[in-house]
Amino acid sequence: MSTLLKWGSLTLISVLLLGGVFIYVVATGINDVTKYTESDFFNYRILTDKEIAQAPRISPDYVFVSQPGDGHAPSNAIIFQRVADVEPLRAYLQGLGYHRDKRRLGANEVWLQQERDGGAIFYLSFDRGTGEAVLTKVQND
Repeated sequence: MSTLLKWGSLTLISVLLLGGVFIYVVATGINDVTKYTESDFFNYRILTDKEIAQAPRISPDYVFVSQPGDGHAPSNAIIFQRVADVEPLRAYLQGLGYHRDKRRLGANEVWLQQERDGGAIFYLSFDRGTGEAVLTKVQND
């Protein structure tokens, strides 16, 4: 009986410790912005939105950014460095059925789908001075 109680207690303590560690690991990174490259297999496959993943690579120097929606809509972006032209990104968005809205959000072009109310919005920004281009998709569903 005492052996059964001893092993039962050890098992319970082990389960509680492992459960606590698991919850801590998951909870500490749940609302973090994650910056990663395409070679980061796990993050790229799990976090990257399909339309961002299929965006044309207008520079060999790029990273992805994923931000979960904690109080706001989740977003996914690809940030290019040393860019000369963003026309391939504009053509890509048009091919997906998006159109460039007349309004801007700061330095961002706003891209919407005509046939859908709500849904996703793309923002495209390009700084000629630094050569940085950012394509961001915000999911508003």
